[in-house]
Amino acid sequence: MEHESELRLLADAIRQARIEKRISQEKLAEMLDVSTTHIRHIESGHRKPSIEKLVSLCQILDISFDQVVKGEPRPVSTAAERIVNCLEHAFSEEEQNLIADLIEAAADRRTIE
Repeated sequence: MEHESELRLLADAIRQARIEKRISQEKLAEMLDVSTTHIRHIESGHRKPSIEKLVSLCQILDISFDQVVKGEPRPVSTAAERIVNCLEHAFSEEEQNLIADLIEAAADRRTIE
């Protein structure tokens, strides 16, 4: 039973990190050179990844091995860090520049009012 709870922690940590990085299961599977079904099985706790794949997962998802294996909580990031992370992973450079322009315009407007 203890093994099942450890596998569940592993699965939850991987799924949460993937979602936070805004990476689809399909994209993650492609990055790891495995099937999407394999990723689904890992995230559902039905299969554990090999050590090599686990190391790659940690690198891709920018999480520590301890966070995944020991279930240690991820450090809480500031709102600014979360926004930057989202911008870097979800938008093209052109879209990022447009968003930056909008934020700067909004900040300028606040200083005028």
